[in-house]
Amino acid sequence: MIQDKSSTVWTPSNIVHMVYYPASPYIFTSTMKAEYKKYIIQALLLTLGYSKAQFMDLSGRDVESLAELAKRKHSQKGSSRVRLNQEDASPESRTSRKRRKQDEESENEDVIPEDAEDRQWREDYTRETFGDEPQPILENVTYKLQASFKHGGVAPSMDDQPFHMTVKFSGSNVLEGMKALGPAGLAEPPFPSYLESLPHVGKNTILLAERRKPGDGDDGGNN
Repeated sequence: MIQDKSSTVWTPSNIVHMVYYPASPYIFTSTMKAEYKKYIIQALLLTLGYSKAQFMDLSGRDVESLAELAKRKHSQKGSSRVRLNQEDASPESRTSRKRRKQDEESENEDVIPEDAEDRQWREDYTRETFGDEPQPILENVTYKLQASFKHGGVAPSMDDQPFHMTVKFSGSNVLEGMKALGPAGLAEPPFPSYLESLPHVGKNTILLAERRKPGDGDDGGNN
């Protein structure tokens, strides 16, 4: 706890909660006042024997989920499909998946869906992309678009003008909601890379910047 010099009473704004997982490089803290941040970080570095701290643009209410998302970002390289297939390759995962499929078939043995192939494709894609286990809990995700307007014959005078847009998703678990879009028929797979990679970027805010042509300045891209 940190006490403000001008006050002799403990207040919620002066309390900082921290969670540290032994043998891991991650420390999770509650919101702290800017004037205290420097001293708290210095104390943590000295206590844990580290020389510097790197901050992640990642926040949420479920600490275990934040730890899982941080681990996903730094532990492995490669596509999200490979990582998730490795994580879900346990016998328990395969058994539970087989049991659920058998239960669904027994419940719907008299129902013949007309779009069976399409539904199977959506389920297979979702499993390969997001894995078979529940997603870590993340309550807020924001996408920020910075690009040039393409009129498409609608507003020629605005062509190549700066176009900025912010889209925010919020709920009890945004990642699980994204995962459910395909099977529910609310989005058409395959998803763009900035949606497929969401469980592994380790951040709440994703910047989508238009790639510049050679000679237009520094290269842009997706962050």
